[in-house]
Amino acid sequence: TPDGLTAWADARYDSALTFPRPWDEVKHMQSAVLQCVAHNPTWYDPTSVLWAYAVSGGVGSWGWEPDGLGFPAGWGGSVADGLPETKQYVGTWQAYPVITLHGPMEKPIITNHTLDLKLEFVDGYVLDDGDSVVIDLTQDNRARRILTVTHSVDGNIPDALTNDSDLGSWRIAAHPEAVDGNNSISVAFTGGNSNSRAEIRFFTRYVAL
Repeated sequence: TPDGLTAWADARYDSALTFPRPWDEVKHMQSAVLQCVAHNPTWYDPTSVLWAYAVSGGVGSWGWEPDGLGFPAGWGGSVADGLPETKQYVGTWQAYPVITLHGPMEKPIITNHTLDLKLEFVDGYVLDDGDSVVIDLTQDNRARRILTVTHSVDGNIPDALTNDSDLGSWRIAAHPEAVDGNNSISVAFTGGNSNSRAEIRFFTRYVAL
C-alpha cells in the first residue's frame, strides 16, 4: 500500500479452464485461467498483534522484552485485576483472536466491555502452574469459526466455560462498532503468580474491495 503496509488475503483454488494453444505461441506456453474463491474476503496484516496481561502488570515484571521474542507489533502489558483498559484496534474489519492463558490461575474471565462480551470459566476451575489453555476464535479458510477451548494436558475442554459465555461472538471490534477502534478489555483471575499471564493475539483486518 502507499503507506508501506503489507496486506494479505487468503484464497482457495476453485477451478481451472484450459484453452487450446494458438498456432503462433511457442510450444512451451499454454494459456489457462485459474479461478480462486475467498470465503473471508478481507485484507490482513501478516504481522500478528499481541495484547498481554499479567498479575503485576508490565513487560518488565515478567523479565521479557518484545525484541527477540518475535512479537514486533502491538505489545502491551496490563494488570490482570479485572479493571477495563482501552486498547486501540487500527483495522477496519473485526478480528477474531487466539487467547492463551498460562497458569496458575483460578476462574479466569476475559471481557470486552465495549461489546459486552465475556469468556468466563466455571466456578472452581483451576489452571495449574505450568499448564495453559488456548481459546481459538479464529476462522478457517472457509470462513468457519474454529471455536475450540484446549488444555495443554487435558485436551478439548468445552465445558470449562460457562453457558452464558460468548464463545461464538467474542471479537475485537473496529470503528464504528467500537468508536475509533477503542476496545475496553479486562482480564481477571485469582490465585496467580509471576508465571500467570493472558495473551490475546490476532491479525489486523481491513475491509477488502
